[in-house]
Amino acid sequence: MNQPSGSCYHASLAEDLIYGEDIEVQSATHSQGDNENVDMDTFPDYGDPLNFDNPHRSQHDPDPGIYVETYEGCTEAFPGGETFMDRFRCDQYAEQCRENSYFLWASRQEWAFALWLLRSRLSMAAIDCLLLLEIMRNLSLSFRSAEELRTCAEILPSGPQWSLLSHPLFKPHISFVPRKVWTSAAKTCHMYDEWLSGDCAWSIQEALPPGATLLGVVLSSDKTNILVMSGNCMAHPLLISPANIDACLCSKSSAHAYLLLALLPIAKFTHKTTHICSLLQDRLVHQALNVVLSPLKTATSVGVMMSDPKGNLCYCFTPLAAWIADTPEEGLLAGTAMKVSPVTTATSKEFGDPYQHPPCTAATTLTAICSACSQYSLTDYKNFLKAMRWFQLNGVIEPCWNSWPLSDPSIFLTPEVLHHFHQMFWDHDVKWCIDVTGATELDFHFSIIQTLVGYWAFSEGISRLKQVTGRDHCAVQCYIIATVAGSVPCKFLTAIHTLLDFHYLAQALSFTTRSLEKVASSLQEFHNHKEAIMSEGIRVDWQIPKLELLQSVVLSIQQSGAVMQWLADITEHAHVKEIKVPARAGNNQNYNNQIVCHLNRLDKTDDENPSNSDVEEEYEADGEGYLSTYSTLTHQIPNYFSISASLLLGKVPSAPKPYCTFATPMTGFHLSTKPSFWLTVDEASITYQLPNLEHALATFFANGDTSFQVSQHAITKLQIWCKLHVQQLSYHNKTLLSPQMLRAILPSMAHPHGQYDSIITSIHPKSDWPGDGLAGHSISQLCLIFCLTCSDLFLMGLYIPGVNPTSASGSSEKEEVGYWPGAPQLDTKPTAHEGLLMSFFNLVIAIVNQACAMATIRVWSADSAMHPLSGGNVMRKPDLSCWLNAGSKFDWRHLATFAKVKNCMGKDNKKSSYIEMAGKASCLMYAQDSHHAAPCLCILGSQIYLTVFDWGGSLSTCGYDIHHYPCKFLCILISVTSAPRNILGFNISINWGKRSCPDGKVVDVKELKIEMDATTCTIELTRVLFISDNLFSQGTMVWEGMMKARGTSGMQARKVAVKDSWIDPLRKYTEGKILSILNMCKIKGIPMLVHKEQVKAPYLSVVDCLWVNGSIHFPRAYLAHYKTNSYYLHVLSRIITHPVGNLITEFSCLGGLLVAFLDYIVGEQDYHS
Repeated sequence: MNQPSGSCYHASLAEDLIYGEDIEVQSATHSQGDNENVDMDTFPDYGDPLNFDNPHRSQHDPDPGIYVETYEGCTEAFPGGETFMDRFRCDQYAEQCRENSYFLWASRQEWAFALWLLRSRLSMAAIDCLLLLEIMRNLSLSFRSAEELRTCAEILPSGPQWSLLSHPLFKPHISFVPRKVWTSAAKTCHMYDEWLSGDCAWSIQEALPPGATLLGVVLSSDKTNILVMSGNCMAHPLLISPANIDACLCSKSSAHAYLLLALLPIAKFTHKTTHICSLLQDRLVHQALNVVLSPLKTATSVGVMMSDPKGNLCYCFTPLAAWIADTPEEGLLAGTAMKVSPVTTATSKEFGDPYQHPPCTAATTLTAICSACSQYSLTDYKNFLKAMRWFQLNGVIEPCWNSWPLSDPSIFLTPEVLHHFHQMFWDHDVKWCIDVTGATELDFHFSIIQTLVGYWAFSEGISRLKQVTGRDHCAVQCYIIATVAGSVPCKFLTAIHTLLDFHYLAQALSFTTRSLEKVASSLQEFHNHKEAIMSEGIRVDWQIPKLELLQSVVLSIQQSGAVMQWLADITEHAHVKEIKVPARAGNNQNYNNQIVCHLNRLDKTDDENPSNSDVEEEYEADGEGYLSTYSTLTHQIPNYFSISASLLLGKVPSAPKPYCTFATPMTGFHLSTKPSFWLTVDEASITYQLPNLEHALATFFANGDTSFQVSQHAITKLQIWCKLHVQQLSYHNKTLLSPQMLRAILPSMAHPHGQYDSIITSIHPKSDWPGDGLAGHSISQLCLIFCLTCSDLFLMGLYIPGVNPTSASGSSEKEEVGYWPGAPQLDTKPTAHEGLLMSFFNLVIAIVNQACAMATIRVWSADSAMHPLSGGNVMRKPDLSCWLNAGSKFDWRHLATFAKVKNCMGKDNKKSSYIEMAGKASCLMYAQDSHHAAPCLCILGSQIYLTVFDWGGSLSTCGYDIHHYPCKFLCILISVTSAPRNILGFNISINWGKRSCPDGKVVDVKELKIEMDATTCTIELTRVLFISDNLFSQGTMVWEGMMKARGTSGMQARKVAVKDSWIDPLRKYTEGKILSILNMCKIKGIPMLVHKEQVKAPYLSVVDCLWVNGSIHFPRAYLAHYKTNSYYLHVLSRIITHPVGNLITEFSCLGGLLVAFLDYIVGEQDYHS
């Protein structure tokens, strides 16, 4: 919908070539070849958007293949006119200015200081205080107060007066001759772009006398707030601009092509009836407009002699070409009632009709006004208003366009893109999508979009946005179809899509007869599917005024040219310069007078005004040369095509090779001189998860051009870039567009999934974009930007969904070929696939066992998907289960791990899958009290994820496609299925055994063996006293047990409490240390410490001579180390005490509470650090 506003450019290469001579390349590579063999005939000149740097080509020169028919016998010039400098010399102080260019001020320095004071927002009192300073009085200033300063400024001659016609800057960008443009000399296909190319300009010229000059008038009016913080303070500015200025220049706010013509009155009437107050306000506005616009009406009737930029006199006529306004303002200007179209005869009940109603012409409106005036007196407001409402009018009796020849509201009230397209989209299309999709779901879709550089991002969604601007509207239009697809009915999506197509196509800068047919077809397609919107219950009628105005777009383009030249965004920017800034520079009193005074003063003190500098001689010598110092209207865009051609021609011999700027006929590329890093092919394959990278490179060089053939053994290291700048030409007029940055950035802490932009690539040499659509093209993800160290050829690694990953040629065959032909297609239908996936997992495990001569005792089962497991929550059923031993009981206590299976359809997403997995992992860990961590699998379509849960949180891998990354899939599946218990998170220092009871029953028992005073003690854990999964940050567990020494069967067993906790061994005070100190102080109520130790199981690893438990806490600590360069070790410790009280949470005295409190503080501090 919109082009990115930012321009990305790396200035490390040939700064002097960017804005110099335009040499552009039609077909060029960046290889190091012989520059003498370059054919100069292959360098076409695409030109600059405004031709400032190309004096050999006019903006109005037709493109090749275009046939232009101009109106003969118009725009006759007569001698005797005057230029701006002629009027400047007629000033009363012209003689003094010849002696002193800064007359009224003594020197250039004094003028600069005065200019700063006048443009600052200092009050007059503040300026007086500044001038009274001793350092200021020592200066010989010609003014001593703010009043004297402003008086001098008022005496200055003004800059160019309101006539934009004679503005020297617009000289090469203004035209007066109507034209008819055709795509060929056969005149079968008409083209429309500027106002002068429309049918209306041609017909108006035919009505004028021979030799007359057509000078169209563009007006704009809209109420605007003067101040941001104070309400009920508004202005109603009327802006003016010639319709003859090129649209590309007029659409730039820096050109200042719109000037303030008048401030319309905003009156408040005291009549008790609101409708009558509105009637009087509307009449007052039209009366004021009649006064202001009367000179233009006279000029249209009899003509007026005016000077053009060259100093010639032209016999000018000023018909009203366009009036830029929003929908309520258009109704006010047309004189129509609220629920009536301002340009057609359609009423509110007819706004949804799929055809255009007859135009509401000036004659029709004036006839209705005369009929109403003949029925009631003009002062009988109540009855007269009723009569006017019967004619669907607002009560205005003298419209401002009355007696303005050659002007009709059905023609000059043109469609306005900002309000009729973008505002309509936000007010209606977005609300429909929110109602059907759901605000929460749609916000989530927007939050996960990876946006391109220069485009808006909506990390918190769009449903709660406030004060949305037109740029936000354009940004949402780029994403809305992709975000709602799959969540709304197909016909509803078609209706939204076709309406957006209409908005997009209607914003073109030029049209042909065929393109206008596509515009009309898109709108008709919306009307054919709009019932799908009503069927969702979100609309009961189509009383939308902007929807009816869309029917007039095609006719308006044929009459007045492209609608983008009547964009209100430019006039909204003009409101800031012409109204808001001057109003804020005053004292908040008498806004209208202060705005006018400020604008007059600003006009006279403008540093671009020749009266303020000694440039008269320069202007006399070279008027064109002065334009570059007068104003710069265009944002200079780097030209990658010109830079590439200059590099090939050897104009920059010092440029490093390979050249990092190169171009194809339609696309320019630019990379930074130095790559981001270097990797071997194997390292890049692993880092970027491109398993077939080496094979693809070998195949590419084997099948490629002989000039780029490289031996497979020569492929060693790759130079890799993370960013690429791409520049293309405009589709309509082949002018340069701002470069766009593309990224291929690896995952990081801020972006866990990396930043890989999507692009459209051509896979066939004869494909034409966008003429052929996606035929011959593919939507790809940019994964890798690299160059071989042994070559000067830049390559890109792309991921193309749906293409066989083993194919290096990128074939788009529909046949599904992958590494795992037996894998179920989980993303096809929302049906149960647990059984098929179980068989596939077991088959893969059996094949691996046979190939590696290993034995995996665990297998996967899908029975738990339908039947609840005992020993836990019966509502949580694992989709796939992996048991600790063959023939294990159907119980949570015998489960090794599980897998969650979902399809990638509807609302099945990662978030909901993670929540369900977390609940089942908690059931597993509660049922197995010696289970400190639980690894689980999540299957989303063809993607597999590994997530490890513990009492404190979880760690997850990214998703790996089982077809594209078979090695990753095998590692995850085999590791989880075949890993020993300690790797699965079991505390193997606790032994599980069997014991026979006196009654003959066999029960499971858990025993813990500890070394205490060179004696091996056994603790039988009888029951769990306490489990905490959040209070102590990393989780803790307390058992009740009976302890006795081995080999001393006669020793009396004693009851103990065994507590596990996660500590940092590098801290001076651990929980056991604190408990020892409290025991030594004999604080009453403290449990007696029996033993403390750091758990040393076979799965410990050594880090800096410290024994660290190989659990989930160590990987988490390692990630923290990687980020902050400091170690945070969390290891499993155990303390054994004589229990106090029945439960650990029942404190018999203050000492018990103190121990628990200290334990909590230590745990929380470890967690937050």
